[in-house]
Amino acid sequence: MKRLGEQSGHLYLKKMGELSLVSRLTESISLDLDIKQACQYTLNILLDELNIGNASIMFLDEQKGEFVHKTARGREDQQASFYDDDHAFRGVSLKEGEGIAGTVFRERQPLLITDAEADGRFHKDDKQTVQIGSLVCLPLIIRGKAMGVLNLSHPRKGAVSQDDVPGLTVVANQIAMLLDNALNYRKLQEINVDLEAKVRERTKHLEAANRELQEARSRLVRSETLRALGQMASGVAHDFNNILATITGNTQLLLAQVDDPQLRPRLQAIETAAMDGAATIRRIQEFSRLKKTREIGPVDVNQLVRDVVLITSPLWKDQQQKNGKMVEVLTRLDEVQSIAGNAAELREVLTNMLLNALDALPRGGKITFTTWGDESSVCLAVVDNGVGMAPEVRERVFEPFFTTKGPANSGLGLSVAYGIIRRHEGELTVESVPGEGTTFLIRLPRSSGSVRPAAATPRMGPVRRTRILVIDDDPAVRGVLATMLAKAGHEVVKAGGGREGLELFQTTTFELVFTDLGMPEMSGLEVAATVKEQSPTTAVVMITGWGMELDEKRLREKGVDLLLGKPFDLVTVQNSVAAVLKPEERVEGT
Repeated sequence: MKRLGEQSGHLYLKKMGELSLVSRLTESISLDLDIKQACQYTLNILLDELNIGNASIMFLDEQKGEFVHKTARGREDQQASFYDDDHAFRGVSLKEGEGIAGTVFRERQPLLITDAEADGRFHKDDKQTVQIGSLVCLPLIIRGKAMGVLNLSHPRKGAVSQDDVPGLTVVANQIAMLLDNALNYRKLQEINVDLEAKVRERTKHLEAANRELQEARSRLVRSETLRALGQMASGVAHDFNNILATITGNTQLLLAQVDDPQLRPRLQAIETAAMDGAATIRRIQEFSRLKKTREIGPVDVNQLVRDVVLITSPLWKDQQQKNGKMVEVLTRLDEVQSIAGNAAELREVLTNMLLNALDALPRGGKITFTTWGDESSVCLAVVDNGVGMAPEVRERVFEPFFTTKGPANSGLGLSVAYGIIRRHEGELTVESVPGEGTTFLIRLPRSSGSVRPAAATPRMGPVRRTRILVIDDDPAVRGVLATMLAKAGHEVVKAGGGREGLELFQTTTFELVFTDLGMPEMSGLEVAATVKEQSPTTAVVMITGWGMELDEKRLREKGVDLLLGKPFDLVTVQNSVAAVLKPEERVEGT
């Protein structure tokens, strides 16, 4: 059981690492990058975040019908190189359908090779100096059309495994959107340059008209950027809600079985971090105007500190010890009144503070969280005895994109933290002396008492044993949902897609169907409509990672009785079953 907990913890760290990678790619969408800069920037991020040796991007030259490398970078290189057509890798000539890249491009499916030397499909040029033991090649697809391939390799055989492919596929999808946006931006620049030349030539005396044109161009660029960001946010939300549903569900199932006092806090920390991940996804949706919700309630600041210290312990304790550094994190928590706020956002602030303090301790040291209160505020100080900041750095530390950590850091962490504190009507200040350390002080208004805790989700009355069909193309989500339902005493049958599920539905009687919304070949809406057509009394629950911004009227017309968003928990799943069954089917008072 302890090993299961460790595996869940490892899965959480891996997926949060993937979320960090996609978040960095998401940030780059707001930058004005041409295709050369976008390719170089992408590979630099991949080599920084992933355990790979080399990375490259290949595009199809449609005129020649051949694949050419456009950019490449190895672990030892300082910067990704971009190759013009006349500087492409010589000796490599791959047609569509030939070799690994050609096959991946044609089939539009990722291909993993754990032993490159033993695989006949691997093309090695005589002049090749890069050592490749294992590799994965992923298609770059935008709007259903392949634009190229992404190659990731490692000099050691077996270093890239099948478990890495789903997360890397998500990354490849986001990179395709970023590169497509860069290509569109370049085309837009070319159009604008040509248009400006004509305007200057024909209407030099119409300065007012020229200013209006400039404003229209800016609006168009902003519109295209927000459109691409909205597409990326939607894809990230769906994919990571699936991942978080798996982490949350398995963690809750383990918590129901584990009594170990040392293991339970770790599992609870994983559960909390996964739910914070779900809150991060909701904020991405809010930024792209896909969703506008923000939960406010009483927050225990001392508990926030305890949660953050526990959740980040692998970073400040285990990882630092592995690197030969000793970091001590202390808490001095006074009894303070609760505040009104969003717990997930405030945990993000404290996590950011702790990570910044770690960066300031290159040889190890001490980080101290202290809380106290006064008549109007709850105060929290994060103090480190690290290298400190120069006055000119301290003055700019909360500016967006300002960083002293090089290109690997976006410079957004402290500016985002500052914005969160300001939204909470609080203050965030910093004091620092070079060589003596840094103190971040957060002051938040005490709760007036008018904010009440969000009502706990009521557990509805138990229901009789029911035969349920679960349809989801993601095996991890399908498995955890089926386990939750079986734990509640129901008989569960699983299907990996809409067609398979409907075949089972025609041969077996089901009182309830859970179906995913987005599935290949047949969507959840088509499944719901067919189920209702064949059996109007069968209840249908739609599960989705796309958020809750769906047209309820259209869902009802398609036969959907209830919408269940990912990630979900045990109580929500049980309530969903009770809510859609007929009242006479419930076992009241038992």
